[in-house]
Amino acid sequence: MPVQDPAKQLARQLADLQRQVSSLSRGSQASHRSIEGGAIAVYDEEGNLRGTVGQLPDGTTGFITVNGPPPPMPSAPILEPTVGGLAITWDGSFFGGAEKPGDFHRLEVHASTYSVYTPNEATHRVDLIGPGTANLILPPSPWTVVFVAVSTADTRSESSISATETPEQAPTYTEVIAANGKNKVFWRKDNAAPTVVEDKLVDGDLWFQADHDFRPMKWDAATSAWVAASFGDQALSGLNVGKLVAGEIAAGQKIIAGPQFGTHAEMASDGFRVYRQDEVEGGTDEVVRLGTSTNDYFAVVNANGELVASVDDTGQGNFSGLNVSGDPVIQGTPLSAMLDEKGGAVVGWFANAFANDYGPIRDAIGVCEVSAIMRKNHLYEISVRLPWRAMVEKDEIRVFVTRRSGTDGTTDTPTAPLASDERLVSWYTTTEAGGRYQTFSGQYVFQPGRNARYRFLLALERGVGTGDAWVLGSQQITLQIRDLGPSIPSTGQFTQGGGSFYQGPPPPPPPPPVQQYYVDLGAVGKASWRGNGSLRTDLGGNEVVQGHDPSGYNGDGRGMWWFNLPVITGTVDRVDVYLYSSHWYYNSGGTVIMNISDQRGLGGDFFRFRGDWHVGGYPKPGGKTVTVPGDWFPLFRGTNNDNYNGRATCITVGPGYGTNFTYYGRFTDIRLRIWYTQ
Repeated sequence: MPVQDPAKQLARQLADLQRQVSSLSRGSQASHRSIEGGAIAVYDEEGNLRGTVGQLPDGTTGFITVNGPPPPMPSAPILEPTVGGLAITWDGSFFGGAEKPGDFHRLEVHASTYSVYTPNEATHRVDLIGPGTANLILPPSPWTVVFVAVSTADTRSESSISATETPEQAPTYTEVIAANGKNKVFWRKDNAAPTVVEDKLVDGDLWFQADHDFRPMKWDAATSAWVAASFGDQALSGLNVGKLVAGEIAAGQKIIAGPQFGTHAEMASDGFRVYRQDEVEGGTDEVVRLGTSTNDYFAVVNANGELVASVDDTGQGNFSGLNVSGDPVIQGTPLSAMLDEKGGAVVGWFANAFANDYGPIRDAIGVCEVSAIMRKNHLYEISVRLPWRAMVEKDEIRVFVTRRSGTDGTTDTPTAPLASDERLVSWYTTTEAGGRYQTFSGQYVFQPGRNARYRFLLALERGVGTGDAWVLGSQQITLQIRDLGPSIPSTGQFTQGGGSFYQGPPPPPPPPPVQQYYVDLGAVGKASWRGNGSLRTDLGGNEVVQGHDPSGYNGDGRGMWWFNLPVITGTVDRVDVYLYSSHWYYNSGGTVIMNISDQRGLGGDFFRFRGDWHVGGYPKPGGKTVTVPGDWFPLFRGTNNDNYNGRATCITVGPGYGTNFTYYGRFTDIRLRIWYTQ
């Protein structure tokens, strides 16, 4: 006999009980029967509980629906702006003509200043239990309203189609305190002029005319007329208008744009703030801060309230990420130039192998070539690897490199180098006794004579010996050019290292090695003069002014800084000047007029050793590092005895050219870096 499913058997029994209850209710004595101290559960045909009839948990009697489907979507809200709020109406219908469900419980009214949002506890404003109108008090911003239907089982429908409206501002008046006593301020959309009888006007009341861009009008009691307002030195403790047009506004405390308890901006004497309405916790969150009340003068906060960017009162910046489209400048030097100075990059290379042995070789023949763009002020290492074999043991080959270069200052491709060209470097190599296979490796340091594209040829020929030679197949051949960085004078020398030749005299002591040095120098003094030659004593620190002063009081300014240079008897290789401009007349920056002098110029004579060097592109504010012209280098040589006799111990700026404000700038920091060899 088959075993029945217990769950199905139980459901069938419950369905039978339901039919019995229905039968009892139709019986002639049903009106005299009762349910004692409980409730009858109602199930569907599959045994799912759908409701209960009888005594409810709160002691009352009725019917409770449970586990019902979500209600249909309600119809869209009907909005009407009111003074300081919105009248929100539901007509009781559902989207698409859907029927009202039997377990309908209530209608949630949600409102937010966001145009698109998900209804939640923070946006829930009020409930309707049926068709009707809810009046909400809301700030004067655009509000988006949606409905959500809720069943007795607390199941929610989809959000209704939204509707958006803005509450009206008060069409009557708001009292503010003016300097001459207590007055009223009127703002009306309908542009109806306030009257003495209805509005109890007193002298000095204000009215903002809507049809004249809210032009302020003042009530003149003497003439019983509204006249154009002129406030003079009066002050208002508060003002709330839809639009205010003025050439200048002076606020005693702060100016607020937007609803104060919603998303808005505030400007006060200590800075500027932007606040965003917090839909979850209520209130507002600060998201932008710019001012002097905290040490992070500029700050940006993300949606989670975390500080993600700031600039403090020392100019230090902190950012969670940075995307720079231009070339960043670090201490006055572009980042690309700093990286370029380091060297280390491979600028040309070849690495490959012949499928079979390459030969036989007797006369000079090329093997491979590479091309590279090179600069005359850099050093380059040429590296070679060449596997080869000889026909006879201990035979010799010569490995060499030739080159050709393009036009100076261009990247034009030169003609191909030949094995017959002048050799840049040659190496001699032989096979070992008892073997005929060898791999040659060699390096050579090369300094180009011009800024151009170079082509290098790796070649070989048979040397001393009687047999032929081959380049090995299936073995990698390499020719590589590596940039070693800026060239410097050689800092090495030949030395016997304390040793001596066989039966020879003892070696002389080695001379001091030649070395390259660099020194960083800050100014030890400064002077700045007016156009009439008088010394300026109103400038602090290292500040110097160049060019025509737009105030008209100081004329065409000029100045200089002086430095304690080291003793330099060798060669000056390079001089860099870092100059920080704190101000320029134009926001786009300006041009420095730079020169060199010695300390005789401190007396105000201000003579200069070279023609003025104009350096543009200085930012406002900001620093820039430049390398001075090469004909200035020798003038930095000398000793302290030369400081007043033609040695460049001073950097000068100015004077400008007439009233051309491109040259009017102020400088607060200067530094030198001098490279020299001795």
